[in-house]
Amino acid sequence: MLAAIDLGGDCPAALERLPAAVRSRFEGLVFATEPAPGTAAAIAQAVARLAPAAGVRAAVGALVRAVHVLAARPGYDCSHSDPGLPFSIFVSVPMGERDAELRLAESILHETMHLQLSLIERETPIVQGDAALLYSPWQDRARPVAGLVHGLYVFACILDWFDAIERAASLAPGERDYFARRRADIRGEIGQVADLPQAAGLTPVGRVLSQWLIDRSLGARPLLAST
Repeated sequence: MLAAIDLGGDCPAALERLPAAVRSRFEGLVFATEPAPGTAAAIAQAVARLAPAAGVRAAVGALVRAVHVLAARPGYDCSHSDPGLPFSIFVSVPMGERDAELRLAESILHETMHLQLSLIERETPIVQGDAALLYSPWQDRARPVAGLVHGLYVFACILDWFDAIERAASLAPGERDYFARRRADIRGEIGQVADLPQAAGLTPVGRVLSQWLIDRSLGARPLLAST
């Protein structure tokens, strides 16, 4: 463990460096050689920005126990999670960059929601049999239907956080601009998967969930309770 991080859960999470043998499982990810000073504090501060959406903050505190730092070029964000490594997320940590805190908060929320839906799927499958491959606007290529439902779930929750923080917090003009840009981008992407509920391979629960998320996201109705 490199440092403890207060994410608001019952026990602290840890900023960790994966052993080389485990890193080899994650081909394509570029890990930070050494987290910058203040990384743990930056992560905790970013998570604090999630507080207006109470369900989101609680999910991070419950589901994230380890944070692994990725390297990214200035102005770019990288994040990842893996159901095979539960309670762990991988994020790049922008320091001193434009909208750094909000970008990091979004990355943490993004990966936490992937972890949450993976746990839900263990009890209630969202796909069955040979699911179709459909175009993913988030990866700009054909992806399994389950991956699209994950993307839809994650970004619907991010939209809800945007709505909650704008209602509850006093934001700087630049922050409002950030939310406006991201909201427009995300809604445009969700609009591209509007036919997902009719995809082959979804279970009845998967169809209902997909339609509900699309309706909520494009209709600007909040998914999660705010404080």
